[in-house]
Amino acid sequence: MTEETSEAPDTVAELWNLWRRLKHNFPAWSLLPSGLYTPGAWGYIGVDFISGFRRNTSTRQTFDLLDGVDDKMFDALYALAGLNGRRQDQMLKAVVIGYLTLPLSIIAIIADIEGDSVAAFIRANSATVIRSWAW
Repeated sequence: MTEETSEAPDTVAELWNLWRRLKHNFPAWSLLPSGLYTPGAWGYIGVDFISGFRRNTSTRQTFDLLDGVDDKMFDALYALAGLNGRRQDQMLKAVVIGYLTLPLSIIAIIADIEGDSVAAFIRANSATVIRSWAW
């Protein structure tokens, strides 16, 4: 067994431990509330987006966590973060497409099946229909 292969399980375990500790700094439940009160959120006002993030508690904790991490471990962590970001992007697109297409598809099916009834309902209740779409 070579030195590199004997270190691999420890390195992999260390990477996953580092990932777990890193994502702990950014819990999903805090996304909406932190968008209102953190310095990073207030940085969206103006042109300097970075300075606010530097003052965030989560950013400081992340820099402390990554202090002393070697380049190889950082690159592996960066790859995990990139994969995670791409998966989040895919899920967001799937949810947005679902929220847009499913209601429109249901309306189109109902309109196709009960076209005359739907058109008559919309003509009779146009103000209510317009308010519900704007809401």
